[in-house]
Amino acid sequence: MDLLVGNSRIPLIQVFEQTGMKNVSIMELKHRNIWIKRHAADNIGRGGGREIANILINALTDTDDDVSAIAAKNLGRLGIQIAALQMINLLTSLEEPGCIVVTKALVDLG
Repeated sequence: MDLLVGNSRIPLIQVFEQTGMKNVSIMELKHRNIWIKRHAADNIGRGGGREIANILINALTDTDDDVSAIAAKNLGRLGIQIAALQMINLLTSLEEPGCIVVTKALVDLG
């Protein structure tokens, strides 16, 4: 973990990419296990920058409501305005807890 020590501290996004976690998380987003998919969606949103927006936008249509809600939360946090319409459409298919997460993400978008 030389990336995290000394004077060579680099941003989390670079660590996420340089360690290969970005690629692993993208692959895990297609996994059968919903827990792995949820974890991957969260990792991508936290460690990735704006360039991963398309991956998160595609995750909005996942069959698991929690994966969709996590993707929406991270899109809101990243300020990806282009996802607003898909997030609004997502509200019609989610249960109340997911709707709350998506609504908060829409508020983050402004």
